[in-house]
Amino acid sequence: MREILECRVFKAYYATLLMASLVNKLVKQHPLEIGTTVLSALLGLAAADGKLESFRPIFDPVFRAGVRVSSKGEIEIRTWFLGLTFIICFSFLMSLVFIVRSELRRRRAPRKSGVEGASDTLHQMLMGLSAIVDRSTPVNGQATYSLASVRYRYLIKKDFSGAVRREQEIFTREHPVYWCPAEVGVFSEAQPIKYLDELELRLEQQRGREIVCLPAEIDRFRKRFVFFFLPRIDPQDSAPCKLIFEYKWPGMWNRLKYQNLQKFTWVVQSRDPIPLINFEIYVDPALGMELEWAPSGPNYDEAEIERVFDTKLEWPGFKYTIKKAPAGRREYGLILKAGKRQLAARVGSAVDP
Repeated sequence: MREILECRVFKAYYATLLMASLVNKLVKQHPLEIGTTVLSALLGLAAADGKLESFRPIFDPVFRAGVRVSSKGEIEIRTWFLGLTFIICFSFLMSLVFIVRSELRRRRAPRKSGVEGASDTLHQMLMGLSAIVDRSTPVNGQATYSLASVRYRYLIKKDFSGAVRREQEIFTREHPVYWCPAEVGVFSEAQPIKYLDELELRLEQQRGREIVCLPAEIDRFRKRFVFFFLPRIDPQDSAPCKLIFEYKWPGMWNRLKYQNLQKFTWVVQSRDPIPLINFEIYVDPALGMELEWAPSGPNYDEAEIERVFDTKLEWPGFKYTIKKAPAGRREYGLILKAGKRQLAARVGSAVDP
C-alpha cells in the first residue's frame, strides 16, 4: 500500500513539474496573451457568479480587519492595510509593465527567415558529419583504404573557368570501407562559391553499388565531401570500386590569368602503393596559350610529363604520370606558367577598345 501511494505521489509530482514547465514556456513565449487570458478568465468567472460575489468571503475578513468605522462615523484605515493595498496595486502595475515590455521586445526582436533557419540547420549537420569523419580517421592519419589507380583531369576553358573529372579505384585488404573523403579547392582569385549547386557536381553510379555524397564543409573557396558506399567495400570484393565525380568552378584558373603563374598540388593517400597516377590538364585552343609546366614537391621515381592531345575536344595539354607511387599520404604538385604568347594576347586585348 505504501509503495502504491509513493508511486502515485511521484506521478503527481512529475505531472506538476511538466505542467509548470509548460506554463513557464508559454508565459515566456506569449506573456501578454497569457496575462490577458488569465485576467479575463477570472473576471468572467466572477461575473458569472454574481458581480465578483465569489471573492467576498476572501476579502471581507481582510477588509474588516484593515478598515474600521469609529463611533463618530469616521473611517479608520490601518497602516498595514494601506501598505498591503499599495503593494498589491504596485505589483499589479509593475507586472503589467513587465508583460507589455517583454511582449514589445519579443515582437521587435529580429526573427530568422526560413532560409536563415535552414542554413543554420545545414551548418550544424555539416559540423556533425565533419566531426564523425575526423573521429573515424586514425590518429596517425593513415588511410583506411587502398587505391588501384588515380586519374585527375582538368580543363582550362577560355574564360579561365575549370572543369574537373576525378577517377579513383578503391579497394581494401583488411577492414571494410564505408566511406571515402574528398576535398576540392581553389585560390582566392577564383570566383567564390556559396552553394553546392553552383559546382554542378555529378557523381557516376556503379553497377551493384550505390554511392551517396554528403557535404562535410562548405567554404567559399573549399568544399569537403564524404562519399558513402552502399554496400560497403569488402576485402573479398572481386574488383575495386570506381569513384568518379565531376564538378565545375568558375574562375578556377584566374591566378594563371592575372599572375601568369599557378602552382597546383594534389594530396593522395593510400594504404598500399598506387600502381598508376595520372594528372592531366588540357587548354582551350581559343585562349592561344602556350602552357609551360614543371613538377613541384617531392621527386618521385618513374614520374614523367608528356604532351598529349584530346582528340574528342581537340584540345592540347600534358599528362603528369607517376608509376608505383608510394603508400601513405603523399603530395604531388605542378607549376604552371602561361607563355609569352598568352601574355601578349591579354595585354593587347586590354589596350584595344
